Amino acid sequence: MRFLKNFLFIIILSTIVITLAGCRDSNNETQTEHETVKNDAAVEEIVNGNSDESSIENLFSGVRIVTEDYRPFNYKDTDGIVKGTATERINAAMDKLGVRIPINVYTWSEAYDMAMNNENVLIYSMARTKEREKLYKWISKVGTVNVYIYSLKDRDDIKIDSIEDAKNYTIGTVADDFTEQGLKKMGFNKQLTSSSNQSQSIRLLFEKKVDLWIASVEAQDLDKICKAEGYDSTEINKTAVIEELRTELWLGANANTSDEIINRLSEGFGGYKNN
Repeated sequence: MRFLKNFLFIIILSTIVITLAGCRDSNNETQTEHETVKNDAAVEEIVNGNSDESSIENLFSGVRIVTEDYRPFNYKDTDGIVKGTATERINAAMDKLGVRIPINVYTWSEAYDMAMNNENVLIYSMARTKEREKLYKWISKVGTVNVYIYSLKDRDDIKIDSIEDAKNYTIGTVADDFTEQGLKKMGFNKQLTSSSNQSQSIRLLFEKKVDLWIASVEAQDLDKICKAEGYDSTEINKTAVIEELRTELWLGANANTSDEIINRLSEGFGGYKNN
């Protein structure tokens, strides 16, 4: 009898030990599975993060931005760095997206031609006019400008009381600029002398090869432009304001640029766009 009791006790004890060992193994397996899931999730997060970053880089890999020397919105400083109030806004938008698109400075006519004829080329600071509305896709506003007519102070013979009076004089303009396009729409043509940039155009004024100069340039920037060409801005009069040409400046894109690029850039500007 005592032998039978001892035998039963050993069987029961063995069963308990085996059961406890099984529970411990089960807990270990559950913990291991949980850690594996966590590790897999972490890896997936890293991979997806890198994938998103790579995806954005790929999206913008063929995109470039062109502009002109047009203070205070965009210009190249003495170190060759593109600066200006509009440039700052564009750089901030790119920083927000985590991308860096190269910006190159050309004459306005060259930049305009590149953006008109090449996919994925962006351009600023471009006046958003009715004539250009369907020629480009529009990303964000980067400034607002007034347009003025300037003359030399020693030209007492010049009398302008209205925009129509300006048709009696020769006017220096920048080729393909909205100011030139605006004047042509208002009936100016033979009076206009086109230059490739503001510096060349203002040079014509000081050399008295034209009577007037039209530009969307404020006083503080006029002084910098004149000094750069060796002229004195105090020798110039702001003769008239052309209210009809007051306009907004935008960052635009070639019409064949993908909507995905336009929308992502718009996000960088806080979603401010109107296509």
